[in-house]
Amino acid sequence: MPVPDATAAHHRLRSVRKALDSVSSRDFGRLLGRWCALSRRLDEARLAALIADIEASAASRRARVAAKPPIRLDESLPITARAEEIVKLIRAHQVVVIAGETGSGKTTQLPKMCLAAGRGEAGMIGCTQPRRLAARSVARRVAEELGSQTHLRQLGGLARTGLAGDHHHLVRADQLDDFLRARGDRQGFVQPDRRLR
Repeated sequence: MPVPDATAAHHRLRSVRKALDSVSSRDFGRLLGRWCALSRRLDEARLAALIADIEASAASRRARVAAKPPIRLDESLPITARAEEIVKLIRAHQVVVIAGETGSGKTTQLPKMCLAAGRGEAGMIGCTQPRRLAARSVARRVAEELGSQTHLRQLGGLARTGLAGDHHHLVRADQLDDFLRARGDRQGFVQPDRRLR
């Protein structure tokens, strides 16, 4: 039979683990690793620090949710006719493949549909473009369609290869090559083929 202190500690650790579900995506892995270490060997000071970091990350996520602008879709674009269906699919599936004609609104409306589906609250929605100018115009257009220039920086105002500080954006439009290079340099598994330029 477990001793009362061990049972209380076990319950605290379980509640802390449950609280991890409310943190930002970028913090989840790091905080989960700290939780795992504490579940093997409990240290009250480290547990208190973990709880404080979880609350800070959860507060950041709540602020992202509160800052989410109202979603307005461009009714003149063909993709908007299937918006409700697409939003349901995005909520239900990790990967959704959408094909449509050029000019149907995929590039500008899908980031907003992702926002409507709740994406971008725990992490960032990425939208890649083959050219830097196209990435800038997508970021600008999505911000304008959401009705406020104040959202332009928040929605990705385009940071090139530097990913530092990008966790504040809800949507980030970036040049595909820069995006792959930056992610590949960090994770070591994406290597753009120079012969394809």
